[in-house]
Amino acid sequence: CKEKCDPSVSVTLVRHVGKHNEERKTISLTSESSEFLFSDVIPGKYRLEVKHSTPESVTTEDNWCWEKSFIDVNVGAEDLEGIVFVQKGYWVNVISTHDVDGSITQPDGSTVNLKIRKGSQHICVESPGIHEFSFIDSCIFFGSSSVKIDTSNLLV
Repeated sequence: CKEKCDPSVSVTLVRHVGKHNEERKTISLTSESSEFLFSDVIPGKYRLEVKHSTPESVTTEDNWCWEKSFIDVNVGAEDLEGIVFVQKGYWVNVISTHDVDGSITQPDGSTVNLKIRKGSQHICVESPGIHEFSFIDSCIFFGSSSVKIDTSNLLV
């Protein structure tokens, strides 16, 4: 995790049984360890899914972006070890009435240029902390010349 893994991160083991049925076992990480273990797993094909959610989040959608949010595995007689999920960043949901160019100034002072499309989209910001999105030469005014984005309190 970018900061600290805790029980808000869960890993789910999904086994497909038939066309529409699936068995799911979910475990949450602990504040002490970012390791996960599923015991007594019968051989077969599975999908491991990772997700971050907080009690105050409005939806059940993941608010972190991952290098891979799921990994398919084939369980046999031997233990599978070394399966790693890596947090890439934090999802920011943007809804815009117009296409607009902008840049995000990250907490370390570096900037990333973005093209915002009309409608709804997700942007993955990689660093924790407060980011500032500024509009570049916009002839469209959104009420202020910049918007602050806080990864600890992600709002649309």
